[in-house]
Amino acid sequence: MYRDATARGSRGGAGRDGERRGGTARAAARSADEARWPLTRRGWSFLAVAVAALLAAQILGRRDLLSLGIFLLLLPGAGLLYLRWSRPVLTARRWFDPDRAEVGRPVRVHLAVDGTVNGVQALAQEDVDPALGTPLRFRVPEPGQMPAGDGARTRRVRGRYRYELHPTRRGVYTAGPLRLRRQDPFGMTARQVLTGEADTVVVRPRLVDLRGGQDEGWRDVRGLSPAVRTTAQSDIDVSTRDYHPGDPIRRVHWPASARHGKLMVRQELSTTTPPAVLLVDDRIGAHLSRTGAAFAPSAGSGQLVTSDGFELLVSLGLSLAAELSRIGADVVVRSADGNPLLGTSPTALDDRQELFARAAGVADLAEGLAGLSLRETGRTAAARTRRGLSRGNRPSGSGRSGEDTDHPADHPVFDPAVLRGLPHDVPDGDLFVLAGELTDTETARLAALAGSVAAAHVVLVLPRPEAAGRTLNRLRDAGWAAVAVERHATVRSTWETLTREHTTRPARRHPLVTGPIGGTAGGTGSVGRPGSTTDSRGSTR
Repeated sequence: MYRDATARGSRGGAGRDGERRGGTARAAARSADEARWPLTRRGWSFLAVAVAALLAAQILGRRDLLSLGIFLLLLPGAGLLYLRWSRPVLTARRWFDPDRAEVGRPVRVHLAVDGTVNGVQALAQEDVDPALGTPLRFRVPEPGQMPAGDGARTRRVRGRYRYELHPTRRGVYTAGPLRLRRQDPFGMTARQVLTGEADTVVVRPRLVDLRGGQDEGWRDVRGLSPAVRTTAQSDIDVSTRDYHPGDPIRRVHWPASARHGKLMVRQELSTTTPPAVLLVDDRIGAHLSRTGAAFAPSAGSGQLVTSDGFELLVSLGLSLAAELSRIGADVVVRSADGNPLLGTSPTALDDRQELFARAAGVADLAEGLAGLSLRETGRTAAARTRRGLSRGNRPSGSGRSGEDTDHPADHPVFDPAVLRGLPHDVPDGDLFVLAGELTDTETARLAALAGSVAAAHVVLVLPRPEAAGRTLNRLRDAGWAAVAVERHATVRSTWETLTREHTTRPARRHPLVTGPIGGTAGGTGSVGRPGSTTDSRGSTR
């Protein structure tokens, strides 16, 4: 029989985070105390009275006080022996529905508890990370369960329970093990017993559908939609043309023929969408400022080093990849220095994977992004120092424009070499950059990348987006569709801002790469300069 615990307030709202974490901390402290000193308050009280009675018996010479003191002293010892004798034998198994968790989507946990319990009831509790919700609590065995048959005090436990987890942040969490708190019949002693193993809960980032309507998406915004939409079964577009003698009669398109008043035949044309490149800046120094201070792994953090601004970029990046994959584009995902973004994620199925195609590829990307943390670079110490600067000493723009050189130990970010080794048709696709605060040098490098693809788009998460006009103007002059948002923006509002920026910009044709993308490492590559032209021999004038 199932016992449903979802109605007992397992949904974790933001206003109750402190209450949940405080209750978890108190429970952990009590568990630690009981592990060191198994006596309860009643047990300590009886022990104190026993010591007092023994002292009084010694001073007054009263045998009745001596007997009372010995009796009271033996009660806690008897309680400890009882707990050792009545140790329960239980197994706890759990499974999740759905088996893949996502931020903002509830996960129902099915818990099966089987075994035997000797003596009095025990209070059971599921150990659950505070970021997932309120832990389930119940008693075993429950009232009314029959004895097991091998003793009047032994009861068979067979319980089925349900409760919900409500992930509020991506990461790697645990559910379980089952914690049993047992007391002797007199309440003198208590023990904590862990039953079963903990199960890992991988929470993926929130995936937002970026389509404004049933038939609207990035293909429409970019102007890539053909006159007749791609069929669901293939990447072949069907258009019509005039009938020519010799065309098979089975290719006649009768509705079009009736509309035009003459014979029209179907003409199948390939409409494969060029691949897209997604660069995500995962350096901790770019997200340490007032975009939301990074926090280290702790209870409720999902074992991640992250920030609110970086969480926005991760969710936006996954949603972008899903939208691009929906219109038929393969997505190459890299970090700002050109390495595979998932190379440092413990949840990545393949830490060298950087090409994600179709729904299966988006699922692999979501799994890898669940465990992605901000990574330490040589800038981290300097970024922490900048956080202590007053507002008057902070330069205008994106907030980091006064820092112009990379740390020697860092690989150059947004260098043309980050696009090395990409498919040959990438210059016909889109480049998306999701970043935090940029230096002047990084802005200049990023501006140069606009000429390497057909369309370039950048989203910056900044503490003061209204003060980033200088950085945005430099990028826009170079051909980028550039927007800046603050860390509390939503994925939907950020996407709408980016598409509005793209559609309202004047059309501009950029020269494409004339040689291998990226050139040599650390060099400028062969990216054309805005305003230059390229002849058929590949030379730039």
